[in-house]
Amino acid sequence: MLEAYFLPVSIRLIDAILSGIYNLNFLSPKHGKKITLISWALIFFLIGIFLLEPYTSGGLAGILAYIIVIFLLQALFFQKDYAKLLFVNLTFVAGKYIINYIICVIFIYIGEITNIIVNYFISNGYIKTLDQAKVLTQTTNLIHFGITVLIYTVIFSFYLFFISKKYVCQNHSLNFKESAYLVFPCVTSLFIYITLRKLILTVENGRTYLIFDTLPETKIWVATISFLLLGTIIATDILFQYFVQYNEESRKRIFLENQVIQTKKEVTEIENIYSDMRGLRHDMQRHINSILLYVRNIAGKNSNEIESYVGKIQETLGKLDFSYHSGNPIIDIIIHQAQQRAKQEGISFCVNFVYPKIREKRDERAEIRELTTANDSCNCHCEERSDVAIQKEADSSIDVYDIAVILNNALENAFEACQTLTGEKTIYLHSYLKGNLFFIEIENDFANPITFNEDTGLPESHKPDKNNHGIGLTNIQKSAKKYLGDIDIEISSNNGRQRFNLTVMMKLST
Repeated sequence: MLEAYFLPVSIRLIDAILSGIYNLNFLSPKHGKKITLISWALIFFLIGIFLLEPYTSGGLAGILAYIIVIFLLQALFFQKDYAKLLFVNLTFVAGKYIINYIICVIFIYIGEITNIIVNYFISNGYIKTLDQAKVLTQTTNLIHFGITVLIYTVIFSFYLFFISKKYVCQNHSLNFKESAYLVFPCVTSLFIYITLRKLILTVENGRTYLIFDTLPETKIWVATISFLLLGTIIATDILFQYFVQYNEESRKRIFLENQVIQTKKEVTEIENIYSDMRGLRHDMQRHINSILLYVRNIAGKNSNEIESYVGKIQETLGKLDFSYHSGNPIIDIIIHQAQQRAKQEGISFCVNFVYPKIREKRDERAEIRELTTANDSCNCHCEERSDVAIQKEADSSIDVYDIAVILNNALENAFEACQTLTGEKTIYLHSYLKGNLFFIEIENDFANPITFNEDTGLPESHKPDKNNHGIGLTNIQKSAKKYLGDIDIEISSNNGRQRFNLTVMMKLST
């Protein structure tokens, strides 16, 4: 009697647990994951035993009842995302019913093996009484059912795990067409299941007959068809993920290309403006000095008021030049804008950046003194670095617009991270050369927790519109890889302050 309930109860329990885990892999629970899984499994198991098992079959009515029960539980335990709810629902139900055919064939083969074992013991005289035969039959039945349940669990778990693993674009919001594309194989598989059930089971004179009894070879074909249907569902999911990733990469590539084109135009315009501005400043300074000398000679001691006026003109003229000189006007503008923004937002911005150029290596101490003197405009206390910024005479092989892309994206991320903080906030920008490798470091304080994407290894954006945000680091990495380099991210904590350190490495061609 016990073995009669063992198989259906075990299958329902496995379904309850696996369905809860599978839903948690895709959907956001309204409550904690642990309490959601326990509550889901308990309710699903009880509904399966007392409602679905006695009153539904494997026909269309039973399948619809199964889908409705899962949908109601999803609405109860998870956030509303109907497209994804439907995908999770139908992939689970289709997989369960298709696997039933595989298990049915396996169950028949295992039953044949257990019958051979029972007959062997009886024919060889090991079983001499009816009670012994009954015990042997019950034992072999339990083993038969146990192996069947184990195989069912393994196949179903692998199927669900494979879909969960291959569904990498978890944050992608499904539209109607995408949802239809994903669930269409599931619906097709369910209709094929119903059709096969009509063909396999026939009822004559009140007795049920299996086609397996008259055509044994159909067991192999049914199992093969079932595996192919499971493969179709999984292959559709994988193909869809490839399309999503391809479109995402294409969108990011187009965005980066447009950014590069725009940056190139700005570089050319700004270089021309900067060159004209420096020439104008130089000429105006000479004219002002000549005027000031003339005024002193003519007015003598009464020239204080005029000298004060001319001094203010010189001060205004001095603003036409940037306080920081990196060796490239574009980089100077980016750093100048960052300094002004930091001042407005109350952020300490410490910079020690030199545009990479290549010249012969000379005395390192003299190089350090020159860099420190040239860039003594840092508005915070910079940490001492042992790295020496060696420059060479020829222009850098790294295009300035690539460095501009890196600095603009990295500094924008740093400022956004600091905006979430109160109190002291610091951004540190540093560059240095090691041999023919050029390094850029951007370090900043942050508060929000950082989640890294398993596929890209990069932090994910916390903004709600993730399709249009969170690609800054991707652009930085692409710019670095153009020069056989890459990026490295390090999270540290110092005196209760969390620090985000981004290091960009690029190789200079000699």
